[in-house]
Amino acid sequence: MSRGLRVMSNKPNPSILIVDDNEINLMLMVDVLEVIGITKIKTLNNGLEAVKEMKKCLNFDVILMDICMPIMDGYEASKQIRHLGYRGQIIALTANEISKLNSEFLEAKMDGFILKPVDINEVDKILRSV
Repeated sequence: MSRGLRVMSNKPNPSILIVDDNEINLMLMVDVLEVIGITKIKTLNNGLEAVKEMKKCLNFDVILMDICMPIMDGYEASKQIRHLGYRGQIIALTANEISKLNSEFLEAKMDGFILKPVDINEVDKILRSV
């Protein structure tokens, strides 16, 4: 279930970075993406790893970012990634619905969110509009 995602150019196989501290959630998201035909996928376990990866290269079309993680949460990681100059989509992954008016969400310049557990049809719809 998505809320408030803006549409970007249509790209048949966007490159996706998934950041989540839960190994099962990572495997599930990879499976969902592969079922809908997305094959350019990288996974990381926390926000700090994501920031380090993005310092090397900003070549991901979409970042799926868990909000609640140890070491560095998704809000802080997103803020730092935006500060590096990343202009692609950052979509929050969360078990709790968040408001786009949430100050942390606004400060992190996130583009929208997907509720967990994820719905494969909703993920497909979102990523096909990227």
